Amino acid sequence: MLSKYLRPAILVVVLFVVLSFFGIRITHPQSGLRSALGPANSNLVIYVHGNKVAVGNRAIVSTGVPGSDPSLVFIRGVEATTVDVQSQKILQRIEKKAIKGKLFLVIPFLGYIF
Repeated sequence: MLSKYLRPAILVVVLFVVLSFFGIRITHPQSGLRSALGPANSNLVIYVHGNKVAVGNRAIVSTGVPGSDPSLVFIRGVEATTVDVQSQKILQRIEKKAIKGKLFLVIPFLGYIF
C-alpha cells in the first residue's frame, strides 16, 4: 500500500510524462516579461513545444544571454529564419531554432520554490 504522500507524487509524475507525449512542457523562466503576478522567475510556465509562433504570441526562448535562459518573451516580428522578441524593455532578434515553444499557461508564485 502506497503512503498518502507517495500516491499524489506518482500521479503528478505520470501526468507530466503523458503531457510530454503531446508536446506540453513545463519550465521555470529565469528572465523575461513581468506581469501583475510578479517577475517571470517567480512563475512556472506551461508551454506547447515547437517553434511556430506569430506576432503577438508569448513564447519561451533561449536568448543566448548567460544566466537568463529560458526567457519568457513577446513576439514582435516573424521572418523566414529569425524572430524579433521583446523581453521587458529589450528588443532582440533570435533564430527560430532558439524558440522552445508557445506559452500556454502561467502558474504564479511556484517559481519561488524552484
